Amino acid sequence: MIDVFAIGSPFGEDRIAWELADQLVNEKTLQNTHVNIVKLDRPGPNLINQLKKNNVTIFIDAALMDADTKIQIINDIQALPTNTELHSSHGFGLAATLQLADSLNLLPNQWKCIAVNILLI
Repeated sequence: MIDVFAIGSPFGEDRIAWELADQLVNEKTLQNTHVNIVKLDRPGPNLINQLKKNNVTIFIDAALMDADTKIQIINDIQALPTNTELHSSHGFGLAATLQLADSLNLLPNQWKCIAVNILLI
């Protein structure tokens, strides 16, 4: 099973992850597959309750990056930004949540975080 979590909200720059999730839902090649696409409204640490250790997990989130960077793919807990206030477009960011999940040994075994630059909107 593959879980895709689009983190954001339906408003402003934070909607970019939800728009990508909508495109994935409508993608014909993903229909009738084992891909679970979920849109979450700024879940913070509550995201941890939805993680499954053995599922491949993809997180999509809006982030503020330099203008030349469109997308950043992170799959190493050490590569996550430590100052989430500067990188997340909302409060308790995805990086802090994933670091908390890792410290609790609840982070999925296989995961990737796709950060999409809010300057693209």
